[in-house]
Amino acid sequence: MGSTTLHGPPSETRSHAANTIATYEAAGEAATQEFKAVLAASGYEKTKPVKEALFKKNDALAIAEELREALADSERTALPSRVAASRAAQAFAQAHDNAYAAYARVEVFKALAASEDGLSRAMALLSHVPDDIEVERHVDDVKMHRMKLVLNRLVDAAKQQPEAQTQPEVEALGPLQLGPFAGRAYLTPVQALQLQRADAAEAA
Repeated sequence: MGSTTLHGPPSETRSHAANTIATYEAAGEAATQEFKAVLAASGYEKTKPVKEALFKKNDALAIAEELREALADSERTALPSRVAASRAAQAFAQAHDNAYAAYARVEVFKALAASEDGLSRAMALLSHVPDDIEVERHVDDVKMHRMKLVLNRLVDAAKQQPEAQTQPEVEALGPLQLGPFAGRAYLTPVQALQLQRADAAEAA
């Protein structure tokens, strides 16, 4: 998917929104087929891969629905264009955030699929390694305490990754461009109300 841009004439914004909705609907259909395949491969058990595929499917479908509602609301409203644009910008930004979250979860799933057996076996082995008695005396689940060595190491390594310092751009999503609302500087509820009142006064 290309850049998420919300500026220009209203007709262009609506066209862009419709194209974005179609993109997410197609992604939702593809994710649905992927979910069915993963579910069948698991023997219809609720495994981690099945859960991840389900999250991916639901996210894509939910984003498409949110955008459809935002577009319908934008076309129904008689508010000044700036208020409608602010609301649309928020909806698009939220959709972009949700898509990024889905991407991150899929990356986690892919990483686990490649190394889950090795990591889980290593953690199982650690559960039998005795720790200092004074430390274990203060924990409820000794085996879990020992296995957390792996989790703590992964967390420390993750903090050193460049992606932990600056959120990377995902090529499939493109940069989030909000035009006059750059930096998510949306209209406040008070500002929107003032514009509504001004519009009503002009119409009176």
